[in-house]
Amino acid sequence: MPFFIILILIILGLCLAWLIYSLVWGTPPSINLAVERLSLKMILNDPEALTTLGVIDNTLLDFHSGQLTDVSPGAAQRKHQLDREGLALIRRYQGRDLSYQQQVTYQMMHWYFEHNLRGHRFSYHWEPNTVFMGPYPVNHVFGVQIDLINFLTTYHQIKGQRSARRYIQRLNMIPSKIAGLLESLNLRQEAGVTPPRFVIEKSLRQIENFLSTPIEENPLYTSFTEKAKASAQFPEFAIARWQDRVKDAIENEVYLPYRLLQNYLEDSLALASDEDGVWKLPNGDAYYDFLLRNHTTTEASPEEIHRLGLDEVEAIEAAIREVLEDLGLPTENPGAQLKALMADSQFHFTGENRREMIQRDYQDILDEINRKMPDVFSFGALDEIVVERLPEFREPDSPIAYGEAPAIDGSRPGRMWINLRDPNNIYQWGMRTLAYHEGIPGHVYQLA
Repeated sequence: MPFFIILILIILGLCLAWLIYSLVWGTPPSINLAVERLSLKMILNDPEALTTLGVIDNTLLDFHSGQLTDVSPGAAQRKHQLDREGLALIRRYQGRDLSYQQQVTYQMMHWYFEHNLRGHRFSYHWEPNTVFMGPYPVNHVFGVQIDLINFLTTYHQIKGQRSARRYIQRLNMIPSKIAGLLESLNLRQEAGVTPPRFVIEKSLRQIENFLSTPIEENPLYTSFTEKAKASAQFPEFAIARWQDRVKDAIENEVYLPYRLLQNYLEDSLALASDEDGVWKLPNGDAYYDFLLRNHTTTEASPEEIHRLGLDEVEAIEAAIREVLEDLGLPTENPGAQLKALMADSQFHFTGENRREMIQRDYQDILDEINRKMPDVFSFGALDEIVVERLPEFREPDSPIAYGEAPAIDGSRPGRMWINLRDPNNIYQWGMRTLAYHEGIPGHVYQLA
């Protein structure tokens, strides 16, 4: 082989080695590649988030769908270390000749990692989680104990024997996950971070309902059965065998850790108080100030933010009074009048099928606005958005509705979940506002 060809191959090999080193360990040539590297490291440590994204589950690249995300103090420390590494890497691009888009990326990621690092002094107050940012990992709205069940019933797909086997592996990992959660709760308790009484009581009620439900009605069992049948990959006799394996995992691997968590919460009631503000937490004033930065990205003081809120409420009440006056309704107390309108039966659905009627009307509202999205947003319309009723086990302490992003690979549509425990909580004149907020152009569209 001619010498110059060998030389070219050596140079190409060295360039490739340099590129691999810079992408994996060093400084990538572009800040966009750096962000992708950091994002990949974050997501690879979170198997539940990987499944939620819906990109590589049930493919040859699927290494994670038999695992659960670690919520132990050790996992929190690894997140802290990644924040430190992330900020150090992003700062390497300071002063470089960046395009406008890259400058925006730099500012966003610098703020993100720097803000997370500031939050580390509140280790047991706060988690940099996009959904739950509070100090109590067990809570009745988005707590670990309820989100874990929701994750397994909603996001884990059953497409064949492999995914069924992975589902059982995840059920078998629940003792480890709850053990990590209990370790974290103990450290929080030692630091003086204890939930208010109502949070513990409502969380306990959820766990008690979960444990008292017969296995054949348990959502972990029923959702598996529904998805296995819908996959058309299992003959009837095989489904029965898999059902037995799921039932065995629930009885022997799931119930015990939930009972341990139940016992812990019952003991915690003795330490709980009825105070529910962050002022009761250690260093609570500083924590409150930190949360204001997190949610507003401003340097405004708590007093300034509060004053702004009062001014906005006053402006909104003035606008409501104008509408009430146009309708010939009393204007003295807008809040009381709105409550009266919410309770007015003429705006409620009636009949045996009223839950289905509510769900259908929400679907019509979202389908209508989705068709108009290409006229106002370059992103265009969503492929699909579906309105679904919250599972009954989630209804008692869940909000009236919330949105859920579609899977990146299109395997799962965007969804607006609605709480239909009491149909009288739905009043017709408020449906569009809620649908637009939670669905389109609100959270589902925002996260798509």
